[in-house]
Amino acid sequence: MQRALALFLFAFSLPALADITISTVTPAAALIGGGTIVHIHGTNLLGVPLACAALQCSVYVQFGDVLGTVVVDSADEIVVVAPPHAAGPVDLVVNVPLNGPLTLKSAFTYQDPDDSAIRVLLPIAMGTPGAFNTKWQADVLAHNATTGSVDIAGTTVPPMSTRRLSITSSSAVFLDIPRSAYDGVTITTHAHDATHDAESLGVDVPSVPETQFRRALVLPGIPNDFRYRVLLRVYGFPGAYPVTIRTRDDQTEELINSVTAVMQGTGVAYLQLPLAAPAASPVVRVEVSANVPIWGFLTLTNNVTENVTTITPSITVAPDVPSTTTLTAGRWASPGYCLTVDSSTAALMTGCGFGHFSVPPAIDPDGHFETDGTFLSGPIPTQPQPAHFSGVVNNGTLALIVRTSSSTVGPFSVQLGSTVPCPIPCP
Repeated sequence: MQRALALFLFAFSLPALADITISTVTPAAALIGGGTIVHIHGTNLLGVPLACAALQCSVYVQFGDVLGTVVVDSADEIVVVAPPHAAGPVDLVVNVPLNGPLTLKSAFTYQDPDDSAIRVLLPIAMGTPGAFNTKWQADVLAHNATTGSVDIAGTTVPPMSTRRLSITSSSAVFLDIPRSAYDGVTITTHAHDATHDAESLGVDVPSVPETQFRRALVLPGIPNDFRYRVLLRVYGFPGAYPVTIRTRDDQTEELINSVTAVMQGTGVAYLQLPLAAPAASPVVRVEVSANVPIWGFLTLTNNVTENVTTITPSITVAPDVPSTTTLTAGRWASPGYCLTVDSSTAALMTGCGFGHFSVPPAIDPDGHFETDGTFLSGPIPTQPQPAHFSGVVNNGTLALIVRTSSSTVGPFSVQLGSTVPCPIPCP
C-alpha cells in the first residue's frame, strides 16, 4: 500500500510531458446505441503507466459524461468504442497521464436513427442553358433498396423501386434522407447536353453527404489545355462567408494565383469560377479552403465535342479539428534549417542562405500561407533577392518553400520549439 502511494505521489510530482494534440476524430458521429469504433489521431497520445487507481492515471476518452472503452493506445492514435448516449452534440474529453485532460467542445454528435436525417448535397439539380448554345439537363434518380417506402424531396419511393425526383430549384439543393434508410438509398444525378445526345451520354455528378464536407479541398492533376473549359464549383451550408482558392503548378508547387471569393446562398451557399492559368503550367492543382465545411469539384468541358469530365476530391475521413490561425512566434528548426519568428517578421537560416519575410496576419483554414520577403544565397556580400515564401502549418510543424527568380529552396520542414542547432553560416 505504501509503495503504491509513493508511486502515485511520485508520478504526480513529475513535470508534464509534451502537450497532446488532436488532429482528427473519425467518425465524428454515432448512433445513440453506441458501439461505433472511433479513431482519434494526434500527437503525444501514448500514456505513461502509473501505479494508481485514480481515473487521471489512465488514458481515457469521455463522450459527454460517459466513458468510452479504449481498445488501442499509441503515440499518434487512440481507438475507442463510443458508449451509448442521448442524442445531440457532446464534448469529447481525452486524457493522457501527466497531461491535463483535453476537451474538444461539441466534437462528437449522437444521432437518433428514427428521427434524424442525413443531408445529401445535390450539386446540379435541374437543366440550364450552357455555352455555345448547349442545353444541359439533369436527371435525378433515387433507388430505394429497403423494405419500406422512403420520402425524398416530396417524392415517395416504394421499396425495391427507382423514382425520378422532381427538383424545382435551379441550383444545388440539400436532400434529407432518413438515417434509418440511408444505407439502402442511392441517389444518381446524370447531366447531359441535349443538343449532343447523339455523340455523348453525358456525365454522372456525385451526390455528397454532408459528412464529406471539410474546411480544405485539394483537386490535383488538372490539365491546363485551351481545348477545355474548366469550371470550379464550390458548395457549403447556407450563409455568406469567404473562401480562398489557390492555383499551383502541380509539378513545381509554384503558386500561380490566389483569390478570395464569397460564398452566398440561403438553401446552399454556392460559388463557381473559371480556372485561369498560364500556358507554361501544363498541369495545375486547385486548393480551396474556408472556415466552415465545404465541398467542391471541377468540370472539364471539351470545346468541340462538349464531352464533360469531372474531378472530385477523395475524402474518406471526418473533417479535421481546426488548426492555428497565426504563425506562432518562437524558434522553428530542423537539421540544416533554422527559423526565428516574432510578432511581425521571420528570419531564416539555411547554411549558405539567409531569408526574411513578414509574418502573415492570418493563416488560411487549411494551414497555408503565402508571403513575400527577401532571400540571400551565397557569400554575405551578395545582394538579397526578392523572394516568395509558401508555407503550411500543422500541429507545430511548418513546411516551407522559398522561391526567387533564379532558385528554389525546399520544400523543407521545421518544428516549433526544436533545440536542433542552427546551421553554421557560409564563410
